[in-house]
Amino acid sequence: MNNYPKILVGGPVSDHHDYCFDSFVKSLKSLSYQNFDILLVDNSKDNNFFNKIKDLFPTIKIPYNEEVKIRLPMSRNVLRDKVLNENYDYLFCLDQDVIPPNDILEKLVSHAKKIITGVYFSTFSRFDPNSMKIVSRDIPILWVKSLRDSSKTVPVRQDVIDSGKLIKITACGTGCILIHRDVLKDISFRYDLEHHSVDDTFFCLDAKDNGFDIFADCSVICKHLVSGRPIDWGDGDMKI
Repeated sequence: MNNYPKILVGGPVSDHHDYCFDSFVKSLKSLSYQNFDILLVDNSKDNNFFNKIKDLFPTIKIPYNEEVKIRLPMSRNVLRDKVLNENYDYLFCLDQDVIPPNDILEKLVSHAKKIITGVYFSTFSRFDPNSMKIVSRDIPILWVKSLRDSSKTVPVRQDVIDSGKLIKITACGTGCILIHRDVLKDISFRYDLEHHSVDDTFFCLDAKDNGFDIFADCSVICKHLVSGRPIDWGDGDMKI
């Protein structure tokens, strides 16, 4: 296994995403990488979902918190601790509604980056004052500095995604992200109830503050199963 760094694959799971559970299970079972373990962290309110998945994959049940912004970093920090305590090389965070290609780990590891993500899209709606209508569009959960105003971030353009290149980005979601243990030594997942965003924003800010660059492999396109999702994550504007 010397050519295959040891990876812990996992992420927060809950009954909120039970609608895409079967697809998620299939995606985990189809990963083709040669050296990984799985650990899921269930943050559901009761034990029903935990009892459903515990015999399929190693799963830890953590205490429920009404605030999703607290539940997510609590879950990811369980995974962080396991990576650091059990000598894994990487943590691969995978959200329950993100379905990656089966060779995603091989592709991301091949770049030898400390932080690298694949690509997935979400649909965001905004009011257009020109048409006086609500306009929806799919955007990648990847952000770069605006060329017009460096104090702002904008989604990566579709033509850049279509290039399939490895690119340096400012921020991303944590739905399919590979993080080296060196990063996790310096950074834990955190929240701020005063802030609109969830822990992925703070992870990217902390990575920048600690001197880590973030990359995206635009050839790695994942499905994002948002239809049926009970939680609205907002307007997608990561103010970093």
